[in-house]
Amino acid sequence: MSVSVRTVRLGAVGDGSVGKTSLFFAYTTDAFLTGYIPSTFDSSMRNIVVSDRAVMLQMWDTMGGEDFDRWLPDLKRHCPHAKIILVGTKIDLREDRDMLLRLSQRGKKPITMEEGEDKAKEIGAELYIECSSMTQKGVNQLFEEAVKCVLSKEKRGKKGKKCIIS
Repeated sequence: MSVSVRTVRLGAVGDGSVGKTSLFFAYTTDAFLTGYIPSTFDSSMRNIVVSDRAVMLQMWDTMGGEDFDRWLPDLKRHCPHAKIILVGTKIDLREDRDMLLRLSQRGKKPITMEEGEDKAKEIGAELYIECSSMTQKGVNQLFEEAVKCVLSKEKRGKKGKKCIIS
């Protein structure tokens, strides 16, 4: 008896230097990518099991842009059925003294979980998840929830094709 494997495509879009490439690297290798490695467009795959379903997860990393207000409407226009998950990356920096000092000097502070959840609602995202590629906190949960997002759409009778991490 052969096992049916569902292919799920997941793309990451968002501003540059927010950790999209590091996130994919952390998930596929269980390691942290040190230094800034600019990404143009890269893909990787990983076989996983989510909710007792075998899944071939295809992950697409895109070059970051600097204009959230521009790429979100483009995403919704060109991929109207894609599920969006807003991801708060680098949560380990919330407790980094140097980062907190630099933010404070500019009159800023890290966003809170509640602020992230509010932003997710504002943009129509399915959910908001926080993670840290450096510590691995929340990384596996993010990808599992992304796959569940697609699979749950299938259960409702609509074949889910894409999930976007923004």
